[in-house]
Amino acid sequence: MALTDDLLVVQTVLRAVVLSYTLADVIDANPSVTLSVTCNETDFVEANDVKLIDANSLQLRAKRDGKSKDGRIYSITLTAKDATGNESETMVTVSVPHDQGAANKGLALALTGLASTGKGGVSQITVQSSAPAEASAAVANIAGRHIATLAPQTLQSGLNTPLWNGESAGGTSVPSGRYLVTVTACGTDGTKTHCMIPLQR
Repeated sequence: MALTDDLLVVQTVLRAVVLSYTLADVIDANPSVTLSVTCNETDFVEANDVKLIDANSLQLRAKRDGKSKDGRIYSITLTAKDATGNESETMVTVSVPHDQGAANKGLALALTGLASTGKGGVSQITVQSSAPAEASAAVANIAGRHIATLAPQTLQSGLNTPLWNGESAGGTSVPSGRYLVTVTACGTDGTKTHCMIPLQR
């Protein structure tokens, strides 16, 4: 999944966000898709700050309360459900940065991503970065317990594909289940952002 909109600029207006993704299901050629949005700020009011258009597009309010150094972070969860009730979901984040001074004008360090597990149990984590950045990635189970830390990565502008071999920090293979990969990136000017990527093994 990739966002075609970059970092939102603080204007207290609704800004368009477009989602691009591919669905594949052996049972249902047209699974239903729903979007939901949460936010890290306490003054977030979904009815005022989010307008869902369809399964590929929505509008988010470009505002933040200024209390958090991370700014406002919207988490968009996309859930696909086939005719038999099987569900799969992924999540991307969109940020409204805390700092909007002259040093940050035009800055567009934003991350989006998805993850999938292929043959041999190796998971590919596809991260799209809007600018070059140094990144780290940590894997946790669904309960939030730390499982592994991936080797530091230098992200290029565009798509990047770090891999996880499915092993814990102790070198043992992890069981099948749901995991969450958190990728944190630092831009060349010191600006930091992150995205959280669900992973099913």
